[in-house]
Amino acid sequence: MVAENLSYWVERIHEELGSETSILLMGDFNDNPYDKSVTKYLQSTNIKKKVMNAKNHFFYNVMYKFFDQNKGTHVWGSEVNILDQFLVSKNILSQSNTHSFKIDTVEIVDFPELVKGAYKKAIRFSRPNKSDFNPNGFSDHLPISITLEEA
Repeated sequence: MVAENLSYWVERIHEELGSETSILLMGDFNDNPYDKSVTKYLQSTNIKKKVMNAKNHFFYNVMYKFFDQNKGTHVWGSEVNILDQFLVSKNILSQSNTHSFKIDTVEIVDFPELVKGAYKKAIRFSRPNKSDFNPNGFSDHLPISITLEEA
């Protein structure tokens, strides 16, 4: 649902600012990068060439590399998920417009004080009136970080 709604806003951005606009999408999509909502509605892929050669507005999902590292932003049981993502438009990848950027770093921030267990599950804060309340927790998702450098 998040990706489907976001696809509407991507189209509006292109209508208002033009198809050459650089776009960085980020956030909790509540779906993994390979899920239909992200691949179909947002037209996201992990294949740079597909994004670069596309006539329509595809996005490059920079989070796929973390699957090889068995790293995620959310853990449910023993299932590691990458629900929090960065997607970049063709213009950011190509570095060919007047305000071009280059992707410098992309990280899932998993400092030791933020995680627990073998799967590096985020230490959840919960609610003060719940039995699993943890005043040292913060969220059930790990933060993500991206650094773009002006090219």
